[in-house]
This record gives sequence, C-alpha cells and structure tokens, in this order.
Amino acid sequence: MYNIIRSVLVLLFSVSFLNAQTYRYVTPTGGGALNGTSWANAYDGNHLQTAIDEAGVTDVWVMAGTYIPQSAPGLGAVGAKYNHFRMKNGVNIRGGFAGIEDPSTYNINNRNFITNETILSGDIGTIGDSTDNCYHVIYNCFGHGTPANNNQASALDTTAVIDGFTITGGYTSGAALTSYGGGMMNYKCSPKTINCKFNRNTANGATTKGSGVYIQNCAMVFRNCTFINNYASNQSGALYILVCPNTIIDNCTFTGNTGQLGSAINISLSDIPITNCTFNNNISTISGGAVYLATGSPTFSYCTFNNNYAASSAGAISASVTASPQINNCIFTGNTSVSGGAIFNQCNLVLTNCQFDSNKATGGYGGAIGNGTCTPTITGCTFNNNFAEYSGGALYNLNSPTVITNCTFNNNSAITSSGAIFNWTSSPQISKCYFYGNSAHGDAGRYYCGEQ
Repeated sequence: MYNIIRSVLVLLFSVSFLNAQTYRYVTPTGGGALNGTSWANAYDGNHLQTAIDEAGVTDVWVMAGTYIPQSAPGLGAVGAKYNHFRMKNGVNIRGGFAGIEDPSTYNINNRNFITNETILSGDIGTIGDSTDNCYHVIYNCFGHGTPANNNQASALDTTAVIDGFTITGGYTSGAALTSYGGGMMNYKCSPKTINCKFNRNTANGATTKGSGVYIQNCAMVFRNCTFINNYASNQSGALYILVCPNTIIDNCTFTGNTGQLGSAINISLSDIPITNCTFNNNISTISGGAVYLATGSPTFSYCTFNNNYAASSAGAISASVTASPQINNCIFTGNTSVSGGAIFNQCNLVLTNCQFDSNKATGGYGGAIGNGTCTPTITGCTFNNNFAEYSGGALYNLNSPTVITNCTFNNNSAITSSGAIFNWTSSPQISKCYFYGNSAHGDAGRYYCGEQ
C-alpha cells in the first residue's frame, strides 16, 4: 500500500511540475509573485512577450483584456512605433480565458471569445488616433528585417500558434516592410493562426499592402479567423499573399474590408486552397471587391460572396490574365461593379457547380461574369436574376470562346442586349443548358453573337 501511495504522489508531483514548467499565465494586472506560474501569480500585461520567450514554455494562456506591445528587440530607442509581439516555435499563445481555468481539466474549445475578448492592440499613443500606432501588432520576420537586427532568430513553422485573439490597431505606413501587414507581418515565417479576429488595422501609403495580414514566402494556416473593417489605401485591406503555395485558408470570414485591388484577399504566385469562407460587404476602389488574383492557381470551394462591391470591375473576384483559378460550389449573391458584377475574368477560369443570384453590372457588361480574351469553362452553374445595364445580363464574352455546359439561366436581364449571354468576337460552346425568362430591351433576350 505504501508503494502505491508513493507512486501516486510522485505522479501528481510530476504533473504539477510539468504544468509549472510548460504553462505561463498572463492577466492585465498580474498577481502574486508575477512570475506567470499560475493565474494567481500571473505575469502582468507588460510581460506577455516575456512569457512567450521564456525557455521551456509551450503554452501561454492570456486572460481577457487589452495588451500593448512593449518592445522591439534590437531597436533600442528607435521608437515605440516599432514595438510588436513576436511568436515562437513550439509555443501556443492562447487568448479567451476568464482567468480561472485549470489546464489539467479545462477544454480550450469551450472558450468564449466574445465574453472573454483578448485584444492585442497597436494603439500605443493617443487613444483613437491610429496614425501614432505600432507599425505591426505581430511581427514575424526571418532574414528580411527593417533594420536587419529586427529578425526572428529562426524561421517559424506551424508549431508556433496564435489562437483566440482580437488583433487591432496596427498602422503600417512608410517604406519597405513597415508598409506591410499592420495586424500581422510574416516573412519566411509560417505560424498557425486560428480563432483570431483582425479588426480595424490600417495600411496607409502608396506602397502599402495587407493592412490586416501580409505574408510572403510562407506556408501558413488560417482557420476560423475573421477579418473585419481593415483598410488599405493600396492593395488588400485584409490579407495579402505573395509566394505562399502551401498556405491554407479555411472557415474564415471577411467583412467590411477596403482596398484597391482585392479588398479582402490579394493573391500572387500562390496555388492555395480557400474553403468554407464567407466574403460580405467588402469594397474595392478599383477591382476585386473581395478577391484579386494576380498570378497563381488558387482553388475556392464552398465559399459565399455576398454584397461585395468594386468601383471598376469584379464585384467579388477579379482574375488577371496570369491567374488560373478553380471555383467550385460557391455562391455569389448581390455583388456589384461597373463590369463583371460578380467576376471579371481574363484567364482560363474553371467554374463548377456555382450559383449566381442578383449580381449587377451597373455601368457596363456581364451582370454575373465578364470574360475578356480568355477560354473559361463553366459547368453546372445557375444564373438567376442577374442584371447588366448594357449587355450580358448573366455572361459577357469578349474574344472568349467560353465552354458552357449543364447551366441554367433564369430571369436575367440587360438594358441594351442579351439578357442571358452576350458574345462579341467569341464562339462559345453551349450545350445542355436551360434558358427561361431572360430579357433585354434591345437585342436578344437569350443570347447575342456579334462579329463572329
């Protein structure tokens, strides 16, 4: 009996010792010994980075509250605008806690991110004045720092995890990397980002990109994240992706973001899967109300695009001549632009089993889709109640021998010509399609072909 009791006590001591070594706790005001070994002895809010950097720590649990970055390693007295949080391989940084949870019994999936909102904020100066905020709230950069000593010690991989935070108040501007990624900047670093909200970050300047997040040469995972009300005066209000072929974006929501080219996402040289995502009420001042595809072959599956807007073309997705996306089982509703109410396409787009409802081209062509000098393939899609002020209530094909199979066109309309499909210098292949109730005030309610 003595040996059994002794074994149990040793086991309990070992578990306690393991927890003390691997977990650190942070609250806004701290407590007790301020060494982070328990909620009662938590680090205070000025020492969140200390908890992350501490040797041997694998999990940092952060209580609800607001936390401001305190340091920029290697920058000395350059200024607080360079201050940022940085991640670390093998460390899970988790927010959304009430400050009473026991890691030996608590299921982290039960966190309430609304009630226990945990905020990483770049608002270091005058409260409410974003222009004096940090350049980046989170900065993960390997081998390309500004200045050079502001780098990660090593490249991050997906063992570096940030989970359950609202990231807000980054104000990226200026030149080089200080103009990229107000909420989070990643260069050759690939942390996993889950259950996070990027809210009201700004990228202001002629070269700015990705006010919410900028990633380059990365293989990141974004899962269950929200990007809301981020603003870029140049490219991509929410997320800018460059040369990141193994990145995954899953079950994320993009709402109310603003930028020039792709207000939610701008993608270059990245053949990535984007699945189960929702894009609502994003605004582009040029093209790609939600997404701008510069190059690469991304795949969109089971995504929804609602009420996005672009001032020039592509209310939802703009695909340039050097892109080749595949879009499967997606829904486009109420998107608006001058031309290409939902999609403006200049590449060999493959579109399968998608639904287009009530999209509008308010000053041009292609209420749902405008195709220009390309050979898209459209299969099993439904076009209902789309509208073009001029031609092609559903589709507009210019120099585009589009292949259209097993599609349905219902109640689409145009003012000038072709309520359903308008073709100019195009020889589309249309088979096994159904047309009903399409109308145009001018020529051809169903489809129009000119200059064949």
